[in-house]
Amino acid sequence: MLQSMKIQNYRGFRCLEMDDLGAVNIIVGKNNSGKTSLLEAVYLLAGGGDAVFAVNPTILRLPRSNIQEQAIQALEPYFEQLFHDHNMEKPIEIEAYLVGRENARLKISLEERQEPNIPWVVDGPITKSIFHKHCIKAELYRHYLIEPVASSHLWFKDGQLQRDPPEGVPALFSWSFNLNRDNPEYARQLADLIWKKEDGPVLSALKIIEPRLVSVTDNSIAGDPVIVGDIGKPKLVPLSVMGEGMSQVVRIILKLVAAQGGVALIDEVENGIHYSVQSDVWAAIDEAARESNTQVFAATHSWECVSAAYKAIGPERMRLYRLQKMKDGEIGCVPYSRDAVAGAIKFNLEVR
Repeated sequence: MLQSMKIQNYRGFRCLEMDDLGAVNIIVGKNNSGKTSLLEAVYLLAGGGDAVFAVNPTILRLPRSNIQEQAIQALEPYFEQLFHDHNMEKPIEIEAYLVGRENARLKISLEERQEPNIPWVVDGPITKSIFHKHCIKAELYRHYLIEPVASSHLWFKDGQLQRDPPEGVPALFSWSFNLNRDNPEYARQLADLIWKKEDGPVLSALKIIEPRLVSVTDNSIAGDPVIVGDIGKPKLVPLSVMGEGMSQVVRIILKLVAAQGGVALIDEVENGIHYSVQSDVWAAIDEAARESNTQVFAATHSWECVSAAYKAIGPERMRLYRLQKMKDGEIGCVPYSRDAVAGAIKFNLEVR
């Protein structure tokens, strides 16, 4: 579990520090205050920077998922956006103290290549790109060592992405974060749990949204799995048509299961879930997190969501942080003490 974090030169963060992290960490703040960026930073650290080296459309926030169809000069601005103020001369550094595992630090930087790249030949004019002579380098440091324990490089050659070594930097711990909502992977994961008879936590959480639900079944014959539920109707009903709340609960619980012993990163956690059942949903999230030994980082815009989480989880496991623009224009992190959270909940004070 992460006990503290420090993020430097990543997106809107020049230097952001977080201490006294808990089992469930809720991040609030206005639009464009860095909530999603914070979750991305945890994701990058967990995977040793591999999310960048896999050229993950989620991390780069690309409009298209097929990376190889995009020209090098079209991808370059998305890499620049990862660095604070678009300044790639200053490396990204994400550092954390891990309970029982001491210190870990990920450094992502732009480095001049020793071996010249072969320009990608295309029809029409070519914009000069930094990737013709440079590469992205990720280095993973442990236990305050001067030399990295692992490193990896990413560059373009003949318009194609190259990485060395191909397997990248080893992951620090397991994680789950922001799969596409229409991705059938969710159905596959749930289908696998159903076949193993390990779908109990998901079914219990779904019953909060739909009390009539008796069971869920994998009704696949061929192709992508189809999850159907018994809600007392003459026929089974596909889970996908039962509403966004049901889909969101499935996604959240599956993230917790997938991140066994690691971190689950949940953006806009309240999406599709009515305020009247949010406390029960948070209780299910906390129970699943305990069973899977998973640390939760969740971002929200909703005061009702914060209040529901506090009532369901309590001050011992829950922490609340607000991201905001400081006087110098940089984004800072304001932690709420346990007493401050309790007072805000009691007197309905705005903390977002």
